[in-house]
Amino acid sequence: MSAEILQAIATALVTILGCFMFYDSKKRTEAAKASQEEAKATAQYASGWKDLCERKDSELKAKDEKIDSLYDVLNQHRASEDKLKDENMELRLQLQESSWNRCIRNGCERRSPPRKREQEEENYTDRTDEEGV
Repeated sequence: MSAEILQAIATALVTILGCFMFYDSKKRTEAAKASQEEAKATAQYASGWKDLCERKDSELKAKDEKIDSLYDVLNQHRASEDKLKDENMELRLQLQESSWNRCIRNGCERRSPPRKREQEEENYTDRTDEEGV
């Protein structure tokens, strides 16, 4: 009877220990699977953020290129505006000079512009208003 009791106790202990060992093995397997799933989810999450960052970077580069092209156009317009301002100033100076040299007597032999000039050897020299004419 004692051998049977010992055998029954041994069988019970082996069964209990087997359950614990199997449970630990199953628990470790499930933990490993959960860890793998978590790693996959993290990788997908990181991949999604990476794609989003790359897309935003490409959009930012496109916008920078557009801004650079607009600045180039703006600089061209500024250069043409400066050129037109210079031409306008040149024409205003010519108009002022021609109005200053305008003759105020019509049909006379002697011209009388507001600024007196005398022509010598195809060059002219400006005189002051000291001479009365």
